[in-house]
Amino acid sequence: MLFRSNGLGGYLKGFTEPIVIMTPFNMLSELSTPISMAGRHFGNILSGVVINGLMYTALAVLSSKVLGLLPGAVGALLSQVPIFDVGIPAILSVYFDWFTGVMQAFIFCMLTTMYIANAAEA
Repeated sequence: MLFRSNGLGGYLKGFTEPIVIMTPFNMLSELSTPISMAGRHFGNILSGVVINGLMYTALAVLSSKVLGLLPGAVGALLSQVPIFDVGIPAILSVYFDWFTGVMQAFIFCMLTTMYIANAAEA
């Protein structure tokens, strides 16, 4: 439904196709696409943050348990220091936060371009 070639009346008339009863569904379909894409993009980016948070927590617990096995005061002291949180999460953060975020942004830019191209052809 190209607004420029059909004008305002032609654009609005396109919502009534194939029958007038379909008008609310066609309008809902037009509005739900960008909302759906935004929600999916938000969820994909948030999942990387959640996975990193889970990794930090799991590695802190692992540090506490492994270093707590050391005998005496040394084990008690070192079990409070999350040693495993130093290098491993940084490597995973590069993947889960940066790489997947950039890839998701690229994918959703391509999807938006396709939706706009399809809307311009109709």
